[in-house]
Amino acid sequence: MSKTAKITVPAVVAVCLAILLMLGGCDSGRDYKEDIHVSLEGMNAEIIIREWSWLLGSGEEVYYKADGKKKTLLGRLSGGDNGYCPFADGKYSVSVEDGKLTVEWCAIPHNDTWRKEVFDLPS
Repeated sequence: MSKTAKITVPAVVAVCLAILLMLGGCDSGRDYKEDIHVSLEGMNAEIIIREWSWLLGSGEEVYYKADGKKKTLLGRLSGGDNGYCPFADGKYSVSVEDGKLTVEWCAIPHNDTWRKEVFDLPS
């Protein structure tokens, strides 16, 4: 006779919520840091980085703003390890070449692991 484990719906919901919370999936609990504004050389534009942390998660929203117009969300970054905020810590670089924005950041400071994301700039 084999025994089968029964997984209840409340247990599945609890596990899913725990995972969501660990990944910083709930906007309402996020602690947003001061926005970082990076002027783009030779352009009347800037990049705005909104960095947040929550529990053991962190991340960034990357915006583009040109000629005083409304800012445009370019995308989201995965942040750092264990809630680390690399942008607030100054461990990042931003560059533009051929209409593309490259953002690099230190995701894990204790072993100097960097990540990179490339975005197309709006025309």
